[in-house]
Amino acid sequence: MSSLKVHAKTIAAAAIVTVLVLVLSLTYHFDTLLTVCLLIWAAAFIVYLANLGDNIAFFCFMISFFVFLLGRQVVYSLFERKEVYTYLDVTNDQTYTLLITALVFLCIGSRIGSYKVRLAEGTSRWKSFLDNPDYGRNYSTACKIMFYVCYVFSVASVILHVLYVRRVGYLASYTTQAGGAGVPTFVSYFASFAPVALSLYLATFPSKKASMRALVLYEIYGVLTVFTGQRYPFIGISMFVLSYMFIRNRKEKGWIKKRYYAYVIIAIPVLMILFTAYDSIRQGKAFDFKSTGETVITFFDQQGGSINTIRRTIYNAEQLQDMHLVSLSGTYSAVFENFISRALFGIETFSGNSVARAMAGHDLSARLSWIAYGNGYLSGMGTGSSYIAELFHDFGAVGVAAGSLFYGFALSRISRLEKGNKLLGGIALAMMYYLFLAPRGSFDAFIGGIFRIYSIFLFLVIIVMSWFLSGRIKYRSGSTKRKNA
Repeated sequence: MSSLKVHAKTIAAAAIVTVLVLVLSLTYHFDTLLTVCLLIWAAAFIVYLANLGDNIAFFCFMISFFVFLLGRQVVYSLFERKEVYTYLDVTNDQTYTLLITALVFLCIGSRIGSYKVRLAEGTSRWKSFLDNPDYGRNYSTACKIMFYVCYVFSVASVILHVLYVRRVGYLASYTTQAGGAGVPTFVSYFASFAPVALSLYLATFPSKKASMRALVLYEIYGVLTVFTGQRYPFIGISMFVLSYMFIRNRKEKGWIKKRYYAYVIIAIPVLMILFTAYDSIRQGKAFDFKSTGETVITFFDQQGGSINTIRRTIYNAEQLQDMHLVSLSGTYSAVFENFISRALFGIETFSGNSVARAMAGHDLSARLSWIAYGNGYLSGMGTGSSYIAELFHDFGAVGVAAGSLFYGFALSRISRLEKGNKLLGGIALAMMYYLFLAPRGSFDAFIGGIFRIYSIFLFLVIIVMSWFLSGRIKYRSGSTKRKNA
């Protein structure tokens, strides 16, 4: 049976919340399709909140979905705020229809993912190989060593980036001249592999003490990234840490304590205020605190711009006709923009906010930013992206449905991750961070983030290190037996 249990109390709570949303939308004259979006989102939110232990990754994604795609529209409707950019009614209707499609198929995919499935025979053999008593233990050790090595490079990289941003300014750090932020290439490679190494390590289900030590270090790194002017890495990392703790708590009680819920409830408004203030400070503006309520409104106003990415994709369809498979930009980057492909085929790559990247690349956000801001884009301004916008551009509403179905399924399976297949478990955990940010990011960002050529190389280093450690242990065991004889 499905582990997604919907009890009578949960149904009643969901019904009450949806009625409240309906009353609110009628009172404040919400757009009809926006109301439908909110009804679906609210019902799903309550159902998955009631089953949080089995659905933590999906629940975090739903929060991300609201903040980046729905929150601003709710705030504008409630407080009669005027949008900076206005679009035709037909564009707004099509945007809301795509959001409804995404929400429906996310829930369907999550439902499918809640059913247990058996591993294929070949996968089971690979699982048995990694679960060999000697090799499996040393594989975990090798992943841990690799994480700590890469973590040092991560901290060095982010410190260099912080110093660079302080020197040139936040917006200027996105320009062509700022590409790389002064971070040596080899440092960047090792730093980028740290999250993957951590995920591979955590998928071996180490002890609580060892796991928490690694997670705390990762959270510290997330805090450091805020000083580069970027808030989303911290949000994604925090969701990753919370989700992993819930995943382990399913079978090993004691990871999540009741007081942690209070900490989260207190932290949410505090972080909203801090992030809103920081958005002004990082652009050299003074932060004017009027009230907590006003600051929360401003927070959703600042974070909810990703819905305009979908609108711009629809509105500027003719100017985007020469772009193809933008939803697979991460895959393209991993396969064709590595140093081997560049050397063999002379493939040209683009970085920073440049006209070349906007016009000749595969980056939808760069093209939309150039169309929307012109020279402002060259100065560091950007629209961001959204997996919904990318899938719609490439495959229409069918693509949004299929991509959301996959996301829902993946998030559901990740939420129910158990001690078993170490390799697939590691890849699943590594995906989680990218999925959380997908409402304002690329559809296949997890492929570009996990399967880079240097990531594959460093993973092979882990495998070799594991074999080496296993060989040494066997050799020492053999030597001990001969001495005892």
